[in-house]
Amino acid sequence: MENETVQKIMTQIDINTLCAIGAMLITTVGLIYAFLRNFKEDINKKLDHMEKRIDDLEARMFWLATGKRLEDAILEEKMKRTANENR
Repeated sequence: MENETVQKIMTQIDINTLCAIGAMLITTVGLIYAFLRNFKEDINKKLDHMEKRIDDLEARMFWLATGKRLEDAILEEKMKRTANENR
């Protein structure tokens, strides 16, 4: 009896129905992929923004602690290293 039911269902499914099911599956996978890709990009963008803010805060803290810019301190260190290497 089950075999007869399965055969009736299979005969009722034609090529158009199979194409529609395939298109639906491809569309569903595409939408999920697009959602996850955009979610990943949003998270990465927020992390980059947070890292930039932290770097700016670190530079400000360095400025307050030493009284000079971080770039100036790095240049001073490079100059000291080259002076020590030339000796």
